[in-house]
Amino acid sequence: MWLNRLTLLTTPLFGLYWDFRFEAEGDRIPRDVPLILAPNHTSFLDPWFLGWVFPRQVHHLINREWYERSTAWNLFFRANGTVPVSPSDPEATLQAVRGVLDRNDVICIFPEGKVSADGRLRRFRSGIGWFASVTGVPVIPVGIEGAFDSLPKGKKFPRRARITIRAGKPMHYPNPGPDPNRRETFAFVQQIRREVERLTGVPEPGDG
Repeated sequence: MWLNRLTLLTTPLFGLYWDFRFEAEGDRIPRDVPLILAPNHTSFLDPWFLGWVFPRQVHHLINREWYERSTAWNLFFRANGTVPVSPSDPEATLQAVRGVLDRNDVICIFPEGKVSADGRLRRFRSGIGWFASVTGVPVIPVGIEGAFDSLPKGKKFPRRARITIRAGKPMHYPNPGPDPNRRETFAFVQQIRREVERLTGVPEPGDG
């Protein structure tokens, strides 16, 4: 996709403004296999930061209302491989996610569901565990550090900052299948959350 190539070309330019660091634990990021990324979410710039430093193209879910807000936004999101979904239609969302993963691509799902207002790690929703179960695809926990310092929620202009993105080791749902066990899913999601917390060093606010 042209925007992915543009990202590769512009990364050095953005590197003059942001100090990027990318770290992957264990082996290198697997290639030619489907992956689900599960990062913390402290800034609206998180998807772009991931796109600039992650070694594979990353697709993101976005509310269809944003996707269809204007022709310009629609063209931008389509070029970026963004996947429009409707929160009220989980089956269609699953099919959209499967469409990405069936191509052995990478999709990012922010488990918190929204940008953190104070930069702290919020409660993880169960959807990330549900997707991992029904697709059988491994989840890579990701910690994004510095994005909140650059552009926290409510601010319009980003500040210079060091952006460190750490990818943990792949995590596998214990017993994947089309009908995930609720307790098993909850436990798996909590494991992901603990890994993301470790990778970011972001303190917990409780269930906030």
